[in-house]
Amino acid sequence: MKLKELYKKYSKDYYICVFGKPLKQKTIPFSYLPYNKNELMEMEVAEIKKEEKEYTETGISFKTFKPTKPIHRKGNIYVYVKK
Repeated sequence: MKLKELYKKYSKDYYICVFGKPLKQKTIPFSYLPYNKNELMEMEVAEIKKEEKEYTETGISFKTFKPTKPIHRKGNIYVYVKK
């Protein structure tokens, strides 16, 4: 499965956190990945860890400094991708 297919399937209900190294290794999310978004979306998903924990995501728009609409999430998905 490619990363873009995973985003199509899960991004509406889950927060997706992408890693460039295996999930067992301690690393910072979104590190060791290409800067080009198109290249990133074509990378192959090697490992997935799904965390089922419902929560509501809230925030502030830095453009208008007004609260954003709350997003209900079913959990998080941690993904390791490689070429």
